[in-house]
Amino acid sequence: MTKLRDSFPASFLVALLLALPVIGLAAFWLLRFPADIDIRDEPLPVSRRSIEKKVGGVNRPVSDLSLSQEAEEVLAEAREFQQETLPRPNRAELSERPQGLQKSMNPNVASVIEAIETGLHPERLTPNILPAPFDEDAYMRNPQAYLDIAEPGRVYQSAQPGLNVKSVGPVGRNRHTIKQLESVRLKVKAAPNYPVTFTSFDLGAFENKLPTITVAAGEDGIASAEFTGTEGTVNDVTILAASPMASGRVHFVVTILH
Repeated sequence: MTKLRDSFPASFLVALLLALPVIGLAAFWLLRFPADIDIRDEPLPVSRRSIEKKVGGVNRPVSDLSLSQEAEEVLAEAREFQQETLPRPNRAELSERPQGLQKSMNPNVASVIEAIETGLHPERLTPNILPAPFDEDAYMRNPQAYLDIAEPGRVYQSAQPGLNVKSVGPVGRNRHTIKQLESVRLKVKAAPNYPVTFTSFDLGAFENKLPTITVAAGEDGIASAEFTGTEGTVNDVTILAASPMASGRVHFVVTILH
């Protein structure tokens, strides 16, 4: 019994010495991260950041945001099908001469056929390519040279509003209804003696046999063009009219009946 009592303090001291590191680590942890501090907003370890992504303020596994292999294969097949079947705009699609048109018809048609044959001047073939900026001095020297060229994108080159800048407006109604092969005259008022361009975005043709035409306004500022619902043109046809010396554009709608 005496030996047991003598050995007890020694055993206790040994146990205490072994427990001190554990107690110290626990005290450090409690002091380092008190219970009332929310550590959820602490930056994620690099290993977790590499596999999680925050979406809407919530950390989500990257695997939840990735397509499965099967879905990736389906998407790849759809892209390949799209590339093989959908038409892609290129100059070759604009290289065919419109049926029945000849250079000898008028200067406008000649300018378009020249652009098709040479591959130059794509601005004569589509309204999506802007022509060169309007040169007022050159126009005053030779108005006909400007009028002889067909450039549908001129309707997007109206003047900026400002002091002494006229605005273009319709003369009469801007909505009309005609039958196929019938015609209607569209009129606008802009700056006197300056050009006005009319462009159709839904087939049809003006008196120059094209869906776009540039005419000179008179002394009174009135400019007009005759539009025909050519064969195959149906429903609503959108036509814009604008002048480089007047602000704004006029929007016409011509409904073509069967």
